[in-house]
Amino acid sequence: MTTKKNQNTDLSIIILNWNTKKLLLECINSIIQYTKNIKYEIIVCDNASTDGSSKAVKKQFKNKIKLIQNPANLGFSAGNNPGLKIAQGKYLVLLNTDTKIDYLLFLKLITWMDQHPRVGILGPQRLNRDGSIQTNGVGHLPSLTGILCNLTFPFHAIPFINHYLPALHIRYPSFYQTTKPVGWVTGSCFLIRKQLYDQIGGLDEHFFMYVEEVEYCKRAADAGWQIWYMADEYLWHLERGSSTSGKTNAIIGVYQGLKYYFQKHQPAWQLPILILF
Repeated sequence: MTTKKNQNTDLSIIILNWNTKKLLLECINSIIQYTKNIKYEIIVCDNASTDGSSKAVKKQFKNKIKLIQNPANLGFSAGNNPGLKIAQGKYLVLLNTDTKIDYLLFLKLITWMDQHPRVGILGPQRLNRDGSIQTNGVGHLPSLTGILCNLTFPFHAIPFINHYLPALHIRYPSFYQTTKPVGWVTGSCFLIRKQLYDQIGGLDEHFFMYVEEVEYCKRAADAGWQIWYMADEYLWHLERGSSTSGKTNAIIGVYQGLKYYFQKHQPAWQLPILILF
C-alpha cells in the first residue's frame, strides 16, 4: 500500500462512512487482503460518525489510511468530494462501507480500464449475501419515457420488449450477464478515470444522497466518455448499510434527485411532467 504523493499510485480507494464502524473495518480489511500487485491508497471520509469509526480506523490502521473527518453528515457528494480532491491515483474508486471483495478485483478492473482508454467510468457486478446478482444498479440516463416505464405499467419486465426501453433502472436479470456500455452505474463501487475527474470535477453537492452518480455519468457522457458495466468481475454488497429508514427515504431521495437532475440537464417543459409522474 502507498499513502505518499508522487509514487505513481495506480488506484485511490475512497470510502465514505457514516456510523458503520463494523462494516467499514471489514471493508478495509478485505481490500488490504485482496489488493495486490498495484500501488494504492485508501482514503476514508467520515461524515461525523458518533459510533467511534474514526477512532477505530486510527487505532487499527494507524497511518496506513488517510482519514478525512467531515464536520457533519454531508451526504454522498459533499462527503466524498474531499477524498476525491486529495486522491493521487490514476484511477479513483468510490466504495460503500457495505461492500467486500474476496479476490484481486481492483487489479482486474484497472487492467481492463487500461485496455479501454475511452471508458471513463466502470462499475462491476454486485452480489447479494446468497450469491445472487443484484439487479438494481444500472440503467439508462433519466428521460421522461424511461421514468414512465419504471413508475407505471412494468413494460421493462416483459421479455423481448425490455431490451428496447430506456428504463432508468434495469431490472431484468439477463441484462446483468454481459459486459456492456450503459447510461449509468451505481455509486456503491464507482471506478473513475482520474483524467475524467480532472476534466469535469467532482460530484454535484446539490445531491445529498441518490442520483448523484447518475448525474456524474451524464456529465461524463457529455464530455465524450463511455460508461460501462462489468459482468465478469464482482464484489459483495449489503444494501443500505448506513441507512436506518428503510426504503421510504430512499424513494423520496431518488425523486428529489431526479427533480434536480431535470432542472439541470433537461428542457424546462419536462419538469412539470416529471413532477406529475
